[in-house]
Amino acid sequence: MIDFQEQKWIDSARKGDQDAFAELVHLYEKKVFALTARMCKNPEDAAEAAQEAFLAAWQGLPNFRGDAAFSTWLYRLASNACIDLLRREGRHQSAAGPSFNDEETGLEVIDTAPTPSETLERKELREQIELGLQSLSTEHRQVLILREIHQLSYDEISRINKKMGKDVVFGVSPQGQIQNLYVKNSLYCDVKKWMSEKGYIDYVCPQVYWSFSQKIAPFDKMVDDWSNCKKRKSVSLYIGMAAYRAGISKQEANTLGDPGWSKSNTVLKREVQYIRNKSNISGFFLYRYDNIVSTTAKKEIKNLLTILK
Repeated sequence: MIDFQEQKWIDSARKGDQDAFAELVHLYEKKVFALTARMCKNPEDAAEAAQEAFLAAWQGLPNFRGDAAFSTWLYRLASNACIDLLRREGRHQSAAGPSFNDEETGLEVIDTAPTPSETLERKELREQIELGLQSLSTEHRQVLILREIHQLSYDEISRINKKMGKDVVFGVSPQGQIQNLYVKNSLYCDVKKWMSEKGYIDYVCPQVYWSFSQKIAPFDKMVDDWSNCKKRKSVSLYIGMAAYRAGISKQEANTLGDPGWSKSNTVLKREVQYIRNKSNISGFFLYRYDNIVSTTAKKEIKNLLTILK
């Protein structure tokens, strides 16, 4: 919920009060710079994008209607400034990556006095996360940062993305067992609400990574569960399928608790055929690309291609 004092600053700034706007800049400058630093991966670019975002906010405040929170609107301006800068100067690949250390991005954190081993573990984790972020496109990195670092809700992220262009789509790829998504203090995410109400997602692609013979979560039952969910016509349902399990050994399949993958080379083919019988399923995704072209999955993929031609 927005702070009363913050709302007063917003109302005054909309009327041209520069002092009130300065208070808003002071309130959000660290968070905005943290966002631009992680998107631009270059401190100088990040500072430039943050400056452009606040300038755009000052120029746009008279037209700010408050349909979304001020912070959501400001993060969208910052995200757009980053994307425009990167596209303009071609820095998607050449920009140097920043540290994931909050001290370098100006964030205030509580000193919990970690032990040396904990400090090392955190450093290694930050480095791994940063490598992962660098491997993403600017747009995908934006969504991850807004959700996991700035803790925006999915409807707020969706609004930010939609403002970037009519062709921008926003979707989620949750675990394949719906009931597991509603376990509190664990994976909890209200996918049924996102699918059935306006303003959350454009598509959902559950990760249904099992064969038909898996005892706990057989492919057909999981697909039926998702197919039977109420959803808006504007929300597309895709099924994520486990190409990475194609052609695995009997030992690997048994370890996964899904021996069906080692007993047949037509699992993916039969799964696609099953999906095609569901009129409300728009298609499927295969995870992952490197597995699709691997020697291990060659027979499975060859069989699948016979029905895709």
